[in-house]
Amino acid sequence: MFKERIKQIASLLKDFHSLVDVGTDHAYLPIYLALNYDYQNILATDINDGPLESDKKNISHYKLDNVIHTLKTDGIEGVDSDYDCLSICGMGGVLIKDILERGIDKLEHFEYILLSPNNNQYYVRKFLADNGYLIVDEINIFDQKYYEVIMAKKVLTKIEYSELELKYGPILLAQKNDLFVKYYTDQLEHLKSKNSPYLNDQIEEIKKVLKY
Repeated sequence: MFKERIKQIASLLKDFHSLVDVGTDHAYLPIYLALNYDYQNILATDINDGPLESDKKNISHYKLDNVIHTLKTDGIEGVDSDYDCLSICGMGGVLIKDILERGIDKLEHFEYILLSPNNNQYYVRKFLADNGYLIVDEINIFDQKYYEVIMAKKVLTKIEYSELELKYGPILLAQKNDLFVKYYTDQLEHLKSKNSPYLNDQIEEIKKVLKY
């Protein structure tokens, strides 16, 4: 039930006590956190009734109704109290950015934001930087596919990142762990194999990233 991705995301949230998980997937992340860490209040949200009913069944199965509550809402528009952290995982980066933009007046309820976009990470990091959120941690995970997870903290000033940092992650770029290097080396070889001049810019960019 609890995939490696859930466990590694949870490792970034282990020191918090309250959380809003938007678009919660069967409430797996909230349940794992409540079972393994000192969580006192988790709100699992979704925009549709069907997924919320599935969430409620899973929460009840683990007897966690006193810790995890559900709410039908669009993004974070229905959130009206303070929590340690907001998490949005398993959606496209553009959709995550749109959710944050539409709920920007609600972001004051959270000191930290954890995001795991399936793609278009650039737009997520750009939103964070433009709105005064410093990226304080990043991890990458391979669980059937490659994922990136971004943890950000609200600060008082606009953050400046380079274009490469926005696209590939300031911390991931600085650390360049084995998974990062393997993933982008494989991407580089894949692009080269296509033997297309239209891909030269992408090839040169990845070369630059691997030497960053």
